[in-house]
Amino acid sequence: MTNNFDEELREFALITSAHGVRYIFHGHRIVVKVIFFLFWISAVLFCIVRASVSVRKYMEEKTTTLYEMHPASASAIMDFPTITACNYNKIRKSYLATKPELKDWFQGISLFDFDQLENLNWESPELKKFENITYADLLREGEMYNDTFITCTQGHLRYCHDTDMGDGYFSRDVEFVSGSCFRINPKGNLKGKSGDYGVLSLILIADKDEYIDTSHNIGWLVATHEAERYGASIDNGIKISPGQAYYINLDTMIIHNHKKHCAATEGKISGYGRYDQSTCLLDCRDRMLNKTCGCLNSTPPLNDVFNYKECTIKQVATCSLKAYYQYVLDFADVKSDYEECGCDVVACEYTLFRTTVTATPLPDTEIEHKLKAWNSPRHFDRFQRFSNYTAEDLAKNMARIEFFFGSSSITKVEEIISYDFDNLLGDIGGVMGLFLGASIFTTMEFCTLVVNLLSRLWQWKIQPWLRSETRDRKIISETNL
Repeated sequence: MTNNFDEELREFALITSAHGVRYIFHGHRIVVKVIFFLFWISAVLFCIVRASVSVRKYMEEKTTTLYEMHPASASAIMDFPTITACNYNKIRKSYLATKPELKDWFQGISLFDFDQLENLNWESPELKKFENITYADLLREGEMYNDTFITCTQGHLRYCHDTDMGDGYFSRDVEFVSGSCFRINPKGNLKGKSGDYGVLSLILIADKDEYIDTSHNIGWLVATHEAERYGASIDNGIKISPGQAYYINLDTMIIHNHKKHCAATEGKISGYGRYDQSTCLLDCRDRMLNKTCGCLNSTPPLNDVFNYKECTIKQVATCSLKAYYQYVLDFADVKSDYEECGCDVVACEYTLFRTTVTATPLPDTEIEHKLKAWNSPRHFDRFQRFSNYTAEDLAKNMARIEFFFGSSSITKVEEIISYDFDNLLGDIGGVMGLFLGASIFTTMEFCTLVVNLLSRLWQWKIQPWLRSETRDRKIISETNL
């Protein structure tokens, strides 16, 4: 039996492609055999350690980010983002003047003065008649006029209603934090080209006479985003001040996150459009407010899934505003926000429109030209509300914003596994090949050796033992009989 095993191993040592095995069994001197044996065992142990490190690294699934620039011709068609523009003044002064009974309520809401709100007497006839009006309806009724969005043109030639957007080139969205906002290119239909040919030009009027408080921000907050998302979900925007011309260079960036980080987003439903961490946080806020007060200050744009109710102004004063304030305090830490709300998972794929902003004062000649045009018989009916503006008034209220693609190139950002199966196979194969001369064929040779040794073990050891056991049992059985 020993000779059979020895013969099998010696034969294997002669034919194997593994380095050094032949010298272990067929070395001319014992010193050579010992040296090669020690080196071979050390190499095997080193390969095992390196392989375990590589496997552990592979199991960690760490990722890296790959940036790719995809250039296109200057005439390439580009998809314009949806643009949300929110006036800092949420309710018109003239509207609130028609409801003087709500002055203390509005002041308390604006300043988060809960003591003042608690002192309101909702049983008084002045307030009781308003107690069933929702805060969102108040924002809709008192929103800044549509004519504060003066003009929208593309390429300085076509009005927006003559573009791919059609007559529905803008809509209004109401959200209790930002108020009633203009949503331009709401369906994402607008196409354009890079440079001045596809520029989207907007003219906005602050309408300062309607501001309740002019000691704070005057102007707009403007953000660019995908049409599948809503302005309320935008983390930040560009602050637009009157009297300035803004030139906003758009750069399209398509983000692909690895499925390891975003698999949980599949099938997630948000009231604020396509899932991302911002919409997730807003959904979390809404769930909290609805659980606490049974209503929301304003319902999400896609409320069909949730069927939330809007809070009345009484509920806002007595419950939902304080609940929202507490929510902000509790989750001021962004990391805590994500953990508590389950918003630690990023979106799988989304598009960012990075912006580079340049601003210059509006030229006096442009202001004079606008005044002359708006007071002409052709445009007087449309701009009648601003016909009494002087050049100074217009300079304090008007802003021009031009969005354009400085380049037709698109940046693709892809999150990939930094150490994948190919890397694992290459590292293990490289170490084993360098130290042992091993390959796939060497593995097959070792498998053949193991099969042959087991076959000989079965044939010369196990099988005779089984036969002996069977024979002994038979003899004992016959003796007992």
